[in-house]
Amino acid sequence: MLLMDRLPTELLNLIGLYFCTRGQSILRAASKIFASSIQPPPLHIVVGSTPKCKTLPLTIKFIELLHHQESTINNECSPKPEIWLTSTDVIVTSWISIHCPLTIVGDPNHATNVLGSGFMIQSSSFPNSYFNLSHVNISSNMGQGIFCQGPLQLKLNHVVVFQSASSGMLLRENVQGVLKNCSIRNSKAMGLFVSSSTVECHNLTCTNNTWSGVCAVAGSNIFLKNEFNIHHNGSGPDMTSCFDLKAVRAKDSIEIEVPNRTMDGSTCMEEEWKLNQIFSQMTKGGTGKVSMKRSERL
Repeated sequence: MLLMDRLPTELLNLIGLYFCTRGQSILRAASKIFASSIQPPPLHIVVGSTPKCKTLPLTIKFIELLHHQESTINNECSPKPEIWLTSTDVIVTSWISIHCPLTIVGDPNHATNVLGSGFMIQSSSFPNSYFNLSHVNISSNMGQGIFCQGPLQLKLNHVVVFQSASSGMLLRENVQGVLKNCSIRNSKAMGLFVSSSTVECHNLTCTNNTWSGVCAVAGSNIFLKNEFNIHHNGSGPDMTSCFDLKAVRAKDSIEIEVPNRTMDGSTCMEEEWKLNQIFSQMTKGGTGKVSMKRSERL
């Protein structure tokens, strides 16, 4: 395909007009179109790299300021901010508050420990708000390990939340979440508590939480896919209303997806039998739907 065939019609008209008039203003306008069509690279900042980014909370404040300034000018082409954690331990003494689209990446080889407080993520005023977190272990003595309030897209990958003073993760008000290879254990309240949101979990571990392990409330849907390990929840004294899986009301649901077929086309009878055994051993409660569903996908 010729280059001219790939250019936008508006730009071709400007180029043609320029060659006809030799006007510098036309060339300037064409340059602006080229510039605005180029997506900026991610804005990477390493915690501790500069005085303004000495700590994780300071880095977040700095990157939020930059993001708001850039978004005010051009929301479509604002940089996609990322924070890289290179230290083994990050000690925080107050909530890690986040109010703009952001990605935080821990050390993929040794998983960064965030100790002392959890993440409070709240939807920003910008469209397509999101928060991504990966390769981080969180222990919060102030409340939840992760508190997320939508509407926003949430992606967690290789995140461990342990010994939280409240629920391990609380996701509410239209959070669309995808959790991959996450673990929640030894929380003082719920493990994964989902309210008015939809969450898809792949390889979730949720164990030894004082209240229910996985709980859906206020019209929430939770999907458990691939392998999972959910047991010994509701271990606190007199926790007769707490379970491994709890869908509180009729509009709430927790579904375990059973693979329909393997990649070679054979049925997954052995896998289904294994999941049925695990499912039967988990405690279940609430008036909502807690069930197994055969997947339509390979």
